[in-house]
Amino acid sequence: MNMTIIAAGIGEYHVNGQMLPFQFEPVSVSKRISVTDWITNVLEPIGWNKFVNLSFSIPTVESAGFSDALRQLENVNSRYLQGDDRGVLAAAYDAIDPVMFSQRQTLLQCVSNPSKRAAIDSLIETAHRFFNGGRHVPEERRTRGGFEVDHIDGEYARLLSGITGAYLAKRLESVRPG
Repeated sequence: MNMTIIAAGIGEYHVNGQMLPFQFEPVSVSKRISVTDWITNVLEPIGWNKFVNLSFSIPTVESAGFSDALRQLENVNSRYLQGDDRGVLAAAYDAIDPVMFSQRQTLLQCVSNPSKRAAIDSLIETAHRFFNGGRHVPEERRTRGGFEVDHIDGEYARLLSGITGAYLAKRLESVRPG
């Protein structure tokens, strides 16, 4: 994350009981910092909510289309950071639909327990329906089961699509010969 701070001012420091006046001209400083540092050293100390930083690994999967779907998850995050909430749900749909949803029965064959497989299938189907409903433009919403979205929905779709992609990639990797 790139951050630019521009500061100027007049004030005073108190050092060892002595007042030291200061004045400085505008100064611009650019610095690249990690998101974790920004959250823990800036946002949380000033009371901008409490954050839980979720990071998860997504293994490289040698499967037709699956790698493209995982790369599409980067677009989900980019749209979220731009504040494009409907775009987040559209990108999440684009990441999930071609492979993870449409081919989920094939992907889930590696889950031997039928109850677990059914539960995972249900979660993926519900996530797909959520992403689909939020991606439609306003005039389509009434006829296609869509709904208005806000930044809370965008954040949920961002996390849900990433976790879904990571989970399925790890399931596929677990049965890969090697």
